[in-house]
Amino acid sequence: MIVALVAAVLTAAVVVPQSGARTAAAAPASLEATFRDLPTSVRTGDSLRVLLDVPDASVCDGSIVYRDNSNQALPSVNSDNNRCRWDVIVPNGTRRGEADVTVTVKSGNDKSTFRAHFNVGLRAEDVALVLKDLPGSVKRNSTFTIRIDVPDKATCQGVIYYEGTKTQVLDSRDEDNEQCRWNVTVPSDASRGEARVSVTVTYDGRSSTLLSSFDVSRDNDDPEMLIAFQDLPLTVARDGALPVRVLAPSGATCKGEVRFRSAENVELATINEQVSLCRWSLTVPKEAKRGDAEVSVTVRFDGKDTSIRGIFRVDETAEIVDAKFKELPSSIRRGDDLEVRVTLPDGARCWGDVTFDDGEISTLDARTEKSDRCLWLVKVPAYTTRGVAVVRVWVDDHGVQTSLTGNVLVEGREDDPVSASWQKLPTEVERSQKFDVSVLVASGSTCVGKIMFPDNLPWTLGNTIEDDSYCRWTVQVPVHAKPGTAKIEVKVEKKDKTTVQGEFVVKGAPAPVPGASPAATPAVPPAPAATVAPAT
Repeated sequence: MIVALVAAVLTAAVVVPQSGARTAAAAPASLEATFRDLPTSVRTGDSLRVLLDVPDASVCDGSIVYRDNSNQALPSVNSDNNRCRWDVIVPNGTRRGEADVTVTVKSGNDKSTFRAHFNVGLRAEDVALVLKDLPGSVKRNSTFTIRIDVPDKATCQGVIYYEGTKTQVLDSRDEDNEQCRWNVTVPSDASRGEARVSVTVTYDGRSSTLLSSFDVSRDNDDPEMLIAFQDLPLTVARDGALPVRVLAPSGATCKGEVRFRSAENVELATINEQVSLCRWSLTVPKEAKRGDAEVSVTVRFDGKDTSIRGIFRVDETAEIVDAKFKELPSSIRRGDDLEVRVTLPDGARCWGDVTFDDGEISTLDARTEKSDRCLWLVKVPAYTTRGVAVVRVWVDDHGVQTSLTGNVLVEGREDDPVSASWQKLPTEVERSQKFDVSVLVASGSTCVGKIMFPDNLPWTLGNTIEDDSYCRWTVQVPVHAKPGTAKIEVKVEKKDKTTVQGEFVVKGAPAPVPGASPAATPAVPPAPAATVAPAT
């Protein structure tokens, strides 16, 4: 059975992006870079685009660390048209929660690291739908049933599009016994041929659309297999992401192809159904011409094949609005006015917010472009926590939207005292063991320190410059250190000076025998509370 369909618009809505994804840099950046259109949330198995506006001739690399500490590399790339870009798939087994994106940008002798965060949602958070009844073919004036399994308290509505211009509304209704059901009579004047069914299900603020079809013919016939596209986009941009998802029976396999105008076809590799869905994600070729493109998928189950075809439109409209931050400062002091200026096209609208490190949010009210810009002045709270203020601005250029996410480091005033605290320090170690020491410090600080092991055995923590808000050293306990308490001291300087002190225990494990395998390094317990000495 070959089923052909065209994605149809049921309703039109303006979607306002949600706050959530944020950018952070621990120190003022020597380079300017902005995350562009980073989503606030992505579901497992979906495509994720990481895109940064960067200086010309930059080189970028990075990684994504998920909640379960799994690491996804962003390999080194050269900037193209002042942008670094990666398209990756969020792994299916990733744990739900916040993921951390880190990208290092190099341009000439300058190098800066930028961070962003987004939330990972699970596939189980999709609106769960199962197509239960739909004919393969039906005669005019005959009655048939459309039935879909839906979540409790869901609502449903839809449209049937017959050949020509005739349509038939599937009225809005609430689920009944976790189903939406319509008994439909094919109009007597419906043209023979393909009838396309589009049903949108709304549940808990989320919507999902099923697209399938049947034939208006001389005979009634039930299909051998019920399949449907779920949330096939109506329109995609060149070089944009195209998700393809098909409802399929449990245990089925799927394969397919996407055909574009003036571009090579893209194969959809053979995959097994997972949670009643076959899923692919691909990027629309840059050379694809504007107009209709077709996706076809064949589902095999119990030795039988059923195919489905869908039509979507490729739009040549630029995917990214020409908007950018102008002179966003890399750092600012508490109590000062932060100027947020964005250049954007004529007549565009803009809005946003600034989130400070202590969670306080200042709204950037919605306004229309004036003199090719949007401009806000935000008072930095006098007593806000030092750290990164996240600046996020959304721009709507006559229906085409983009988002900009930047960061500004909030520093203390000139008369604020220098501060420092332990970030990593073990409570106990063994002789010959290696461990890390790190101190949280203000941007631009320099550090030096020492450790006095038992019996006055010294270890020097050499001069180092703050990196990403930390001073760090790796220490190896001398093999002949005596058991007992070791004392550590780090001096931090940035105009003024301060000192952090602490201690840890050297355990009395026997010294290793030459040539013997070293003992496993024990886990490092949480850092103890630090003692802050008066400034020296």
